[in-house]
Amino acid sequence: MRLITSCPQIVVGASRRWLGGALLVVLCAAEPAKAAPEVQSFFPPGGQRGQTVEVTAAGKFPQWPVHFWADRPGLAIRALEKSGTLAVQIAADTPPDVYWLRLFDDSGASAPQPFVVGTLPEQVEAEPNDALDKAQPVALHEAPSRASVVNGRLNKNGDVDVYQVSVEAGQTIVADIDANAILRSPVDAVLQVVSADGFVLAQNDDQHGIDPRIAVTIPASGTWYVRVFGFPAVANQSISLDGDDAYNYRLMVCTGPCVDYTLPLALAREGTQAIELHGWNLPPQLTRLNLSAPSATDQLLEWPGVAAVLRLPVVEHASLVALPQSAEASSVNLSVALPFTATGRIAAPRQHDVFTLGVKQGEIVVAKVESRSLGFDLDPVLELLDASGNQLARVDDVGESRDAELVHAVAADSDLQLAVSDLHNGTGPRFVYRLTAVRGRPDFALSLDTHQLIVAPGATMELPVNVERQHAFAEPITIAIENLPTGLHVEPAVSQAADDSAKRVILKVTADASAAKVSAPIRVTGRAGDQPARTAKITAGAHGVQPLDPWLTVSAAEAKP
Repeated sequence: MRLITSCPQIVVGASRRWLGGALLVVLCAAEPAKAAPEVQSFFPPGGQRGQTVEVTAAGKFPQWPVHFWADRPGLAIRALEKSGTLAVQIAADTPPDVYWLRLFDDSGASAPQPFVVGTLPEQVEAEPNDALDKAQPVALHEAPSRASVVNGRLNKNGDVDVYQVSVEAGQTIVADIDANAILRSPVDAVLQVVSADGFVLAQNDDQHGIDPRIAVTIPASGTWYVRVFGFPAVANQSISLDGDDAYNYRLMVCTGPCVDYTLPLALAREGTQAIELHGWNLPPQLTRLNLSAPSATDQLLEWPGVAAVLRLPVVEHASLVALPQSAEASSVNLSVALPFTATGRIAAPRQHDVFTLGVKQGEIVVAKVESRSLGFDLDPVLELLDASGNQLARVDDVGESRDAELVHAVAADSDLQLAVSDLHNGTGPRFVYRLTAVRGRPDFALSLDTHQLIVAPGATMELPVNVERQHAFAEPITIAIENLPTGLHVEPAVSQAADDSAKRVILKVTADASAAKVSAPIRVTGRAGDQPARTAKITAGAHGVQPLDPWLTVSAAEAKP
């Protein structure tokens, strides 16, 4: 984690110390504290690595300039003169990914907001571009990539954004929007590819969650148009096109090589694995490669001249490809051992891929099928069958997710079958899934409903911590805050399985009257027996669960929740 600042009043040298894995900055006394900065979104919401991007933060900034924090190195951020404007310098070796940024001062911190670092050239939408004759050109850069990213916004009711591209007959154009799934823009975007005479060649609404993607082969050379419009992500009584300053999106347009997915969709930690690439306009030399897992928890895949970056999770067990072994075989039938991850594809009508595994009495089988959450077409159904084919469980959707997951406690030594199919008997090259099955073990997870804690000197504030006990975990859990700065104290709380603390505990944080001003991340951890510590992650805000630590501010102002 990294703190970035443009303010000269930072105490450095002997005043530096580490707090929860992040650099603690002690702020100098300044004017009386005001309300903390608030950020709803950034525009543009991302940039190409190796470039410096001027970004506007939508929100409230009682004090300006402020300080900046990023969850990883690679971004150098400074405040510009106008309130809410930043310069984000992206190092040339910064890995492409979603980065989380906070703006903070001595009154508190904003909720973390996403900022995307990409590899392709980028441009910003320029109005007016709401009709074919006003379409904004998209610079598809020279071969081999022929791709670009447009940062756009549907900022008013009825807004339509139109972009023009030159395409040769027989080329496949790929248009992809990141809006709701990554940026959490409150928009349900729609994409169209349109001819010069207004014919809609292709349209897509929901591909990755409610974000759209189109891949279509162009029948005639010339100028073609990519049209973007949207509706509110949460339906209301309106039936018209919607718009708002928060309706930000990133549109990728490509007529060159573009990778869609790999077989398999996970990389085993041990050994070297053959990987098969699937996508559009791929040259033969990019369809197969051999990979060895890194020491990290995932493998980043990128190729010069290819308009896609993939991230494969690295698993500590077998990762296999499950495809029919011949043209006559319409399904997969494999014997496997727990734990395993299998990548498959439903390519035939009524295809059921079956995985047979031997289990022991008392074991807990946890199985999960991912497809829609990964941006693919399969609406997965997961069935658990006994050795005679009798159905023990059938799962379609879990909560709001259209993917499937089940947990089964084994009553006796036996063979069980896991079967994967599509709910609507659909088939196709993008009906891809990743099935993971492991032995469930008693464990726990921690989460927080707030992204920050603000404490005034001489005051005590409460920090609720949610506890999720998994697979009958019954041990006491001691929950505390690591490495609080001098002058702050916390009384550890214990979660017991048999009382009200099983699901929730309260940490009480007290600041001495002489406590110095502090603004930095903290780390809330839980420990039980000899198990590794578990870290609490924040769930507050518009972006759901975030792999981040909460923020602590010690302020002279009256403490705020």
